[in-house]
Amino acid sequence: MSYGQDYPLEYGYSAEHAMAAERAGFIRRTYAHLAGAILAFIAIEFGLLSIPGIEKTVFGFLSVRFSWLLVLRASCSTSASASTSWPRRSSCCRC
Repeated sequence: MSYGQDYPLEYGYSAEHAMAAERAGFIRRTYAHLAGAILAFIAIEFGLLSIPGIEKTVFGFLSVRFSWLLVLRASCSTSASASTSWPRRSSCCRC
């Protein structure tokens, strides 16, 4: 049984055929993006937690029956919206 790719690549070559500098650049960009996302998360959390009285608001909302389902539904809707609208952008393609 072969686990290799039996179909042609759309991009012309795979990562194993890329130059070492290209692979290293990809890894650097990936970790830089991860670091930026973590810093953005910290900044957003700091901003949200510095709002006075936020604890009462959040705990009041979450103490209502089935309100966590609304939070879950909002999360699922956001994810579905992002996964259907983002791939249509022409800026994501490097063709």
